[in-house]
Amino acid sequence: MISTGHWALSISTALYSDDLRVRAAAIEIELASYNLQKTSSSIDALENTARFGQPEARGLALWKIGLLGNRGAEPARAFEIISASIHDGNEMVRSSAVEGLAYLGTDDTIPPLLEKQRRTEVPKLLDFAEDASLDPQTREWVFQALRDITGWTLPHDAAAWRNWYNHHPDGWQPVTHDEQ
Repeated sequence: MISTGHWALSISTALYSDDLRVRAAAIEIELASYNLQKTSSSIDALENTARFGQPEARGLALWKIGLLGNRGAEPARAFEIISASIHDGNEMVRSSAVEGLAYLGTDDTIPPLLEKQRRTEVPKLLDFAEDASLDPQTREWVFQALRDITGWTLPHDAAAWRNWYNHHPDGWQPVTHDEQ
């Protein structure tokens, strides 16, 4: 008999496998363990919780919807439900939404996942911007990357960018010129 800890580790390993067949099998096992049928009614049952439940329940529902969509249960609808939470104010919900998109794995998931990845680089870019040893060309590229990722146009001033980030740590929306 396999212990619960070993079972969870085995499933986790399978879900992150490089072999897509192993991942697919792990997703099938996860869905079966939650007694979820690969149907629109399963998505129906999870949608309200995914949108309005408590953070932990929302996170689990978003993840399950990603698994369902991966196995063919309304992938476009799964994308719509999950992507609505990628900028949520709760870190756990945002993280679960990103993971749900990753499991969903449709072409539509690529842009929001790349956006999230790019945003994680902002703190590193701010560190570079504050590095006095950076040559002028590299410093220019750092500020250009900050503008490209954030949608904001601030002066080439590390302190101004750090101040901006300290007021927008969990995400931001590009603004119009009048708001800057």
